[in-house]
Amino acid sequence: MNLVRALAIGCLVLLPARAEFHAVPAQKKAVDIDGLLVPERQNIVCFYAMNNSICRSLYPEFQKLGARPNLEFHAIDVGTVQSATSKKYAITSVPYFKIYSIRGELVSEGAPAYKQVTGMMQAP
Repeated sequence: MNLVRALAIGCLVLLPARAEFHAVPAQKKAVDIDGLLVPERQNIVCFYAMNNSICRSLYPEFQKLGARPNLEFHAIDVGTVQSATSKKYAITSVPYFKIYSIRGELVSEGAPAYKQVTGMMQAP
């Protein structure tokens, strides 16, 4: 019985880590994205507004990206570019993306990150 249990635990360790989709409301108070980042995973932070038609149409794709292994997708609903979170991170349009490496370093943001994320959405 102990051998079976050890094999089962060993298999769990070798399986790819399950990624997550995190929806964060940020209309009322500023959100600190440094506290959201998950270590040892690529993190994509998306500032969006559900009242924006582009963001609303992309939202299901955001959720699909959040299901990819070793990827954390943080969707932060700023409501408007006048919100505290938008002002804190100088967000002037939505959706706005920031991509962080597995070491927690910002590797892309703005238009280049948007292009990268939309490319990921089109990939199988």
